[in-house]
Amino acid sequence: MTRDGLEPETQARGQATRLQRPKPPCLSEKAGAGPAQRDGEGARRLKQVVERYRSTRARGVTLDERPGCVYGMLTREEVDDLVKEIEELKGTLNKIYLSLVLMLVGLVVNALLEKLGGL
Repeated sequence: MTRDGLEPETQARGQATRLQRPKPPCLSEKAGAGPAQRDGEGARRLKQVVERYRSTRARGVTLDERPGCVYGMLTREEVDDLVKEIEELKGTLNKIYLSLVLMLVGLVVNALLEKLGGL
């Protein structure tokens, strides 16, 4: 091998030497240059990563909800507190709605009983 990484190659006795770059290991004759033999560690890892990506996309997991900084953490806490307060307000409004409906039903029943009792 010469100083620049090239290997000398002679074709026959008495002919001039020509320099040639070494073949990559996946294409050399020793490794079996067929396409099935080229699937090495890199190709296997790439297939694993693609499969993991596809399975993650199939599950619908696309966002990382962890805060990336302190500001994100603080705003996440404030948003969570607002969500809790809104849920409490919804509960209170549902109770008020239920009490109004019950009062209306009571008034209708009372009016019907008075009308039937007056006969």
